[in-house]
Amino acid sequence: MVVLRTAASGGGTSFPDAGSSDGGLTVEPRDRELVLWINHRPDASPEPATLHAGEPIIAGEKITLTSFVYLPATMSARPLHAHLDASISEQR
Repeated sequence: MVVLRTAASGGGTSFPDAGSSDGGLTVEPRDRELVLWINHRPDASPEPATLHAGEPIIAGEKITLTSFVYLPATMSARPLHAHLDASISEQR
């Protein structure tokens, strides 16, 4: 998710089952930042901690560009950085 415009107030992305046990994790959006998370574990099973929701916009507007990337199970067993490193090597 690329944040194109940040709301003046509110608009975070909340992960209630991630982070600390007393309230989860909230990612506060910032202009021109990429927010990336992987919805599965290395064995390709779903990662429950990635359940998320957009928090209400209190003032202003929030604009994001979001894309979903679906990897085959055989690829999901490798760490993401291994795929990125391989992709960069192929481009050279």
